[in-house]
Amino acid sequence: MLGYIVPSYGKLSASDLGRYRRFYCEGCHRLREGYGLASTVLVSFDMTFAHIALAAVAGERLEKAAERRAPLCVFGRCAQDSEISERVAACTVLSAKWELEDDRVDGWSVKSGLASVALGRAIERAERAHGDLDEAIGRGFAALRSMEAEGRADAVAMGRAFGRPMAEALAGSEGSPAARLLEGMSAAVYVLDAIDDLEDDFASGAYNPYLEASGAFANKRAYVERNARELAADVREAMDAARSAYLEVRGAAGDSAGILDNIIYLGMRDSAKRVLSGERVSAGDLRTLLCRRDRVPPPR
Repeated sequence: MLGYIVPSYGKLSASDLGRYRRFYCEGCHRLREGYGLASTVLVSFDMTFAHIALAAVAGERLEKAAERRAPLCVFGRCAQDSEISERVAACTVLSAKWELEDDRVDGWSVKSGLASVALGRAIERAERAHGDLDEAIGRGFAALRSMEAEGRADAVAMGRAFGRPMAEALAGSEGSPAARLLEGMSAAVYVLDAIDDLEDDFASGAYNPYLEASGAFANKRAYVERNARELAADVREAMDAARSAYLEVRGAAGDSAGILDNIIYLGMRDSAKRVLSGERVSAGDLRTLLCRRDRVPPPR
């Protein structure tokens, strides 16, 4: 399983690993029950982290779901009904909606076109049920588009502007530690993804703040080696903000503290090391595979 906001699995206790898997599976089951089978391809590590963090702050504990015989685990039942799990599932679907719209604006893509059709009904349900999340995520994408139009090259600031509206909508408040935690993690993911996608974005003509700030671009490995200190500083800036916010809520994390500690202090560190070494990390994300891999470059 690939991604950025992932645990360092080998350093999780058996109980924490089991708990993490229950949250991950709960996200998949919640998507299927609320938004249909097709939506389960969207289950992601970033939203699993958001679910764990928000449930911990709210004092929710995820119980193990009742066993159910089914040909595929995706048909398992949710462990419990909760507003947090429902809103995280809706946010997952609506984030995909806006990613697909962003892809459409950048250029025609066969995969994103097919994904839009497959997910159309799920997106309509999420829009009707959670208009506030839809509006918030849209504002994040609009802010990012505006900064791109200005030629901005501050990846951390762009990641924060992109993630802040969604983080505040999910956390239910502006500027709260939980909102700042999610915003910081979003900024870190934006930075890592921008580094990870350097070659794809260069080939497709897609906007990338690091390409905007650079001169000649040969390849990702050469760019990363040449700018290693600056790139590491960007990742550290975003993660320091997330960790500072996390320390304010850690006391309420309860049984989830071990998982959150692992992801924030070990898993994200490992992801950053892999990206900064030139390794491709995000290629295994199913939602990423639905978008941006066969894009027709926009006209210059």
